[in-house]
Amino acid sequence: MLYISLVPAFAVLLAAKYAATPAPERVRWGLFVPVGLGAFCLPVVMLMVFPVIVWLAGLLLLALAAWPLIRRRVSNFWPVGITAALVAYGIASWSAYRDLREENRLREAYPLVSMAARVPEPRPEPIADERALAWLSTHEDPLAGGFGWRESQLRRLHTRTTDAFVNSDGFGVARMPGRITEHELKPPERPEVPPQPGSPALWPHGEAFELSPAPAREQFAKMHRHGLGDFAFREGWGYRQDRDRVAGFLSHRFSKVPTTETWTVHRIELVGLLKHAAPKVYLSDKLPAMDDLRGAPTRPLDAFETAGLVAIRKGEEGFAAQRPDVVRYLGAIRSAKQCVECHGGQRGDLLGAFAYTLRR
Repeated sequence: MLYISLVPAFAVLLAAKYAATPAPERVRWGLFVPVGLGAFCLPVVMLMVFPVIVWLAGLLLLALAAWPLIRRRVSNFWPVGITAALVAYGIASWSAYRDLREENRLREAYPLVSMAARVPEPRPEPIADERALAWLSTHEDPLAGGFGWRESQLRRLHTRTTDAFVNSDGFGVARMPGRITEHELKPPERPEVPPQPGSPALWPHGEAFELSPAPAREQFAKMHRHGLGDFAFREGWGYRQDRDRVAGFLSHRFSKVPTTETWTVHRIELVGLLKHAAPKVYLSDKLPAMDDLRGAPTRPLDAFETAGLVAIRKGEEGFAAQRPDVVRYLGAIRSAKQCVECHGGQRGDLLGAFAYTLRR
């Protein structure tokens, strides 16, 4: 934008030069007004394209107004015009430098980091069958949603090239619109992680349980899908170049307790498959939040969770069982196509599961 702005700047400066007549003639405003005043009178358009030209036109307008007095001591308008151009471009350069210095600070505050250490790659397993992939397709659509504003600003912050100075806002914003501000990069506000609403239900190995009927399973599956959307929180993904370069990522967590029509959720526990040799259930007084579960105590799977894990590994979306006063549901957490960017592996990989305890 710096180089492109030189063309209209020279045109405005040249118009001012020929408008500045020697004494005792009057200033030829008719030569300057169509070019200089025209730019000055269209601030919305010019500020969006070349704000430096607006500043230059304004300074030249003042110089021409004072020219009848100035020309008594200065016989040529060029020194005055060039001084006005240097002032206008000096203001633009200061503005550009200030913005780039702020962007460097923001890059340090929101750096590109690797997800490899905090997100283990899925273990090689047979890819889920068509039932699981068909469900995954319906789950991926809400996660797509295009680029959010915060994500696009993080992308701009980390993809600006070394010529950002000459393309900066002060010289013109047609190719690089808007400044990047910390307000736009701040994580969106979310409620605190809720506490576990009630006590868990554990079914020891050897104790029988009854599978839930199909209508009830669909109700629980719907609850699980909504819970996954809240847990993944699309707006918190930040900007992702690849698995080793991610900026502004917010750790996955629940912000509310999922609901169903006739049952109340009393407990949600994460069944982890990646960090331990055998599957483990993470224990917490709050709903699952990945930052909180680092180093959290674990327990082995009980009879229901063991049976449910077998079912979802075969491709089921979830597994539901009940006793007279309680229902339990194990919902699969599979890698959608958007998840592969950070988690690695491939679409359909089983990343874990949520074990729900529900009571009437």
